[in-house]
Amino acid sequence: PSLQDSILFVEDKIQEELALEMAFEGNRYHDLMRIAIRRDDNAYLAEKVAKNHPDDYNTIKDKLMTREHWFIK
Repeated sequence: PSLQDSILFVEDKIQEELALEMAFEGNRYHDLMRIAIRRDDNAYLAEKVAKNHPDDYNTIKDKLMTREHWFIK
């Protein structure tokens, strides 16, 4: 394990805790966005959001893989 692996592990644990604490406050999307941008990994957000929509998982994931679709215009 490297330092980067440790950092990613801690970030994931923090995100899990935030998910439990803020599940009904509507703030989770922005936390996922912040981590995805920091990691430069669009799939991080896309997979977590799409997981909540099993019928349209692939459609939502594909759309969210492009950052311009993360924001309302």
